[in-house]
Amino acid sequence: MTARRLIRTAVPVLAVLVAIGCRSGPSDGWSSRARTMVLTSGPSEIVMSSSKVPGYWARPVDGEDRFFLYTRDRSYETGSRIAVEGPFGPASGSEFHDETGEYVRMSRRPVFVLVVWKIGRAENAPRP
Repeated sequence: MTARRLIRTAVPVLAVLVAIGCRSGPSDGWSSRARTMVLTSGPSEIVMSSSKVPGYWARPVDGEDRFFLYTRDRSYETGSRIAVEGPFGPASGSEFHDETGEYVRMSRRPVFVLVVWKIGRAENAPRP
């Protein structure tokens, strides 16, 4: 394995581990950083730095931004209102299109990827 390939594979894994290590807020309840979102897809995945990343596509209840929620939890459906906590930032990669069975490079505009620390139905989350 070449050094460049090793770095490309290790970067997403290290980013997730760092994000998890920086966890803040109470682990048994919702913090003030919880966001209420609506899922715009069922379970999906994207590819970042040659690594498959499972999750869901979502948008904030009060916004139009597009988020990819990085989580292995597969218990939610399209249209579910959920509350999530975790760090996020812009990223680019490829998304899987069910219709064609191929990965297609995401638009030139980066997408926000949120690493989910905590997820739950919105009715169980605090009101902003």
